[in-house]
Amino acid sequence: MIVRREIPLTAVTIGAVATVVGSLCPWVASGTVDRSSYEIIDMLDRLGFAEGGPFGFAVRAWPLMPLLVVSGTVAMWWGRNVVGPTLAVLGGVYALTVALTIRLASPAGLVRIRFGPMVTIVGASLLLAGTLGALVLANRARNDQPAGLG
Repeated sequence: MIVRREIPLTAVTIGAVATVVGSLCPWVASGTVDRSSYEIIDMLDRLGFAEGGPFGFAVRAWPLMPLLVVSGTVAMWWGRNVVGPTLAVLGGVYALTVALTIRLASPAGLVRIRFGPMVTIVGASLLLAGTLGALVLANRARNDQPAGLG
């Protein structure tokens, strides 16, 4: 059924948009200046949040997150039931992990956490839930097809 397929894909799309928009919203305020997630990459290095390791790599590769999220969403609409969900989940988990880490950080008064991480968290959560729904429906559709005659 087309309507059933469109419901989770719409959730994926709304989640992807919210995730990318959230990444552009203010994430931290330093003094009187609000900074988006892209503007804080260098600042995180200076404050010691991303000196190395997996989180340091994740922060430096952050500009790739929108590419993963958008590519996954488009591929899912095109019916790519492996590539689309894989890219969407990678981008969604990536965004959710980084945004949660920033949201839960306690920067000792140096910066104030703003609303961008929360928008990203909500968007990534919706993206992941929609992806799960699309996978469940695709699996049901595949199982409901009659077996071939030959």
